[in-house]
Amino acid sequence: MGGNDDIDSLHFMLNSLGDSIDCFVSPCGSTTLLMNYGFLPISTCKCAIALSKKHPLAKKEILNFEDLHNNSLLLLKRGNSYVIDEMRDDIFKHHPSINIIDFDGYYDISTFNLCEQNGYLMETLDIWTSLHPSLKTIPVNWKYEMPYGIIYSKQPSLRVKNFISDISKFVTEQNGEL
Repeated sequence: MGGNDDIDSLHFMLNSLGDSIDCFVSPCGSTTLLMNYGFLPISTCKCAIALSKKHPLAKKEILNFEDLHNNSLLLLKRGNSYVIDEMRDDIFKHHPSINIIDFDGYYDISTFNLCEQNGYLMETLDIWTSLHPSLKTIPVNWKYEMPYGIIYSKQPSLRVKNFISDISKFVTEQNGEL
């Protein structure tokens, strides 16, 4: 894999689950991933907005939906993430002056570059604050969060099943629920 953070590396990891890779930790709001792989939620990541450090909104410490009005917002195409689909529906219904620009289902360097080069806003996650040197990630006063946890094969080995069970018990003890 070479440590690349691209779609080919993701496919390699997913195709290797249950074979050369037991599991990995990642945000996961992907409808397809949740249908095809096991997922143990451990926590959540807050959805945020990434934008060019030159954008007028970059001076703000927190954003509201109203700040996004009359801007173009990069969102994953409908059907890729149930969280983003809910956000999209909210925008269409309550904030129609936000121009949604769809992108294919993977955040890679070309997506971050598209955001920076065109002055777009982009939905991202708070854990990715320093992913691109020309972008600033700002929290938004909204309810959207992405599950974060362990992705594993739908037919895990006994060792992985035991590991997932142990982690699940630990998370339940820590949080009081899953």
